[in-house]
Amino acid sequence: MIVSVVSFFAYKQIATNKLIGSYTDSIIEFPENFYELPVYMQDAAYAFDPDDKYLMSGFSDYIVIAYLNEIKGTVYQNVRMDEGDLKGTPYTCYEMRIVRNIKGSLRTDCDIPVLQYGGVTIDGKSIECITGLLDDNKSYVLYLSSAADENIYLNKAYEVPGAETIDGCQKAVAENDGFLLEFYDAFSNEKKDFAPNTHYSTPYEEG
Repeated sequence: MIVSVVSFFAYKQIATNKLIGSYTDSIIEFPENFYELPVYMQDAAYAFDPDDKYLMSGFSDYIVIAYLNEIKGTVYQNVRMDEGDLKGTPYTCYEMRIVRNIKGSLRTDCDIPVLQYGGVTIDGKSIECITGLLDDNKSYVLYLSSAADENIYLNKAYEVPGAETIDGCQKAVAENDGFLLEFYDAFSNEKKDFAPNTHYSTPYEEG
């Protein structure tokens, strides 16, 4: 009897670990009812004003102009079983094509995955985020940071107006669209008051 009980709990633990493993380091596609899910905006405390481009420039490892090719789905970190419920921190995964590096040197010859905090909860019942999720087939100025896990994380995004195609994004960059000038200026005069001490290498850097 004791052996049976032990076997039951061992089997349950194996099943739990398998379930957790299926969500760890995997991209989970959005559910079919994604656009019907309720969205809950979370509060966040910042060390500085995230709308201050000079401080955000100094804080970020990369500043790029990019086209969002595809929203891949949700990646879950810190996946665990908590009182019988599966829990995990959602990050939305984007495939971005870098058109121009303003700060840093990310590859421009392939799509690069970028993670944004927030997305579909692991139970698939809602969307939780601090700032709104990005839209595919649009261009953005992205402030990005590297991390020890070799992922690239989104700090801040600004949509480039009138650039809904990769050609439109390249045209805006080539013509030095006036909208972009403030981002170049912010980088040239960046403030490093809150810059992290460590820059982590990623597989997506040129050279």
